[in-house]
Amino acid sequence: MEFMNLTIGRIRLQLPPGLEHRADAIARRLGDELARLSWSGSVSVPQVHLPPQSVQPAWSDRQIARHLAVAVQGQIARQKGESC
Repeated sequence: MEFMNLTIGRIRLQLPPGLEHRADAIARRLGDELARLSWSGSVSVPQVHLPPQSVQPAWSDRQIARHLAVAVQGQIARQKGESC
């Protein structure tokens, strides 16, 4: 099994009004969710910027983190494809 080494220097989340107090917990969960995803190969990406994502206030921190992790994975895949 191949493992990916992931280092996140900083995460900045801008959440809609009413969810701001959940940012720290969501950021911690985001790392967990990124680790659960299947990754191919290796890539170094200094920054990942996501367009605004739609989340629901009723979603758990884990659900929001999972949604963001999938979006991050997609963005990294696109950046990796551009650099090939």
